[in-house]
Amino acid sequence: MKERLRALLPDGWERIPVMTFHALGYRLLREHAERAGLPPEFRVAGEAECAGLAQDALAMTERQARRWQEGRSALRRQGAETELAADGQITRYRHALRERGLLDFDDLIGLSVELLARHPDLAAHCRQRWRWVSVDEFQDIDERQYCLVKLLVPPDGNVCAIGDPDQAIYGFRGTDVRFFRQFMQDFAGARVVRLSRNYR
Repeated sequence: MKERLRALLPDGWERIPVMTFHALGYRLLREHAERAGLPPEFRVAGEAECAGLAQDALAMTERQARRWQEGRSALRRQGAETELAADGQITRYRHALRERGLLDFDDLIGLSVELLARHPDLAAHCRQRWRWVSVDEFQDIDERQYCLVKLLVPPDGNVCAIGDPDQAIYGFRGTDVRFFRQFMQDFAGARVVRLSRNYR
């Protein structure tokens, strides 16, 4: 995408931020770490490190910890992590991360959603900062990512979602075709453009 922008706008492409949802979350949390309740020098832990922390904090075997991580991550992407909260495992795992100044990969979006939801003034600032938002591969979006889009774009805002609802049937990492329908409800003024010809 950056290469395409560079070709189309050689004198201004760098002024257009292009990033993944996780990169956007990282940027928000890095810029507003204090308001998110994070140390300024937090670090994102890798999968193996997170599994090791879960193994120690929850007294699990390595295999159990990895399976627990996979299940927790899937539920979090669906906005349903509270289903695992009853036995205190989530609290102990998060404490193990935070006392070491760590986040896991899912925190980048989850904590960004919490940050903007708790601080409407910051959400309003972001809406002014990024007044046009384009989401590519919309069929791959999950619950938390969709929440982030809604926090960044008002109902009458400038947003473009590009995707193929037929590909959402694969359920990639918590994706669901319902987000296409939800988008049309939440952004009622959106216009649908169907591309029926393949140019590849």
